[in-house]
Amino acid sequence: MKLKQIELAAFHEAGHAVIYHILGRRLRYISAETNGEGMCMPMSDRPIYFEDGYSDLLHNEMRELCLISCAGFVAEAKTKWGYVKPEIAYKLGEAVNGIFPDSDYGNVRQKLEFANNLSKSDFFNYTFFEEMHKMTVKLFEKSIVWLAAIKLGGKLLDSKDVSLTGDEVHAILEEEINWGAGIDKFLNPEVTT
Repeated sequence: MKLKQIELAAFHEAGHAVIYHILGRRLRYISAETNGEGMCMPMSDRPIYFEDGYSDLLHNEMRELCLISCAGFVAEAKTKWGYVKPEIAYKLGEAVNGIFPDSDYGNVRQKLEFANNLSKSDFFNYTFFEEMHKMTVKLFEKSIVWLAAIKLGGKLLDSKDVSLTGDEVHAILEEEINWGAGIDKFLNPEVTT
């Protein structure tokens, strides 16, 4: 079955929304367009922690940023192909960085570079991105996370204007996953669903 652009966009945005929800970050809205574009708009973007040098806070913020950014593409790819290798995603970010700087991967690459400048290191590099991408894939391999994304994508497609408010998104997801449950809960080997 060939999926339409709007369907891929809906599952892409649902992927972002699920991770925002798990992290306990409120959304303003999500939407999908017939041309394959979409938006998952948080209530506010947290700034990257402005402190010279590496810190646990900076590491955690970059981890969350990568998970959120990877989630859209991982959910879309899982819907369409089943899986996408992290090196393809990273190269995609490299390719679109100058052309589409606001794309998920173009945006995350810029912020990783900024974090490296801030921390005066090269810690936030491809290896870090690859680890975060694999972590995102692992999250979406959990049936509870994947089913929440599928359910939300379906509800988005069924909505009148292919748009849901943040409150609607969180209410739908709350039926499957507690708001703010935390990423580590789903990465724990004892969590099998």
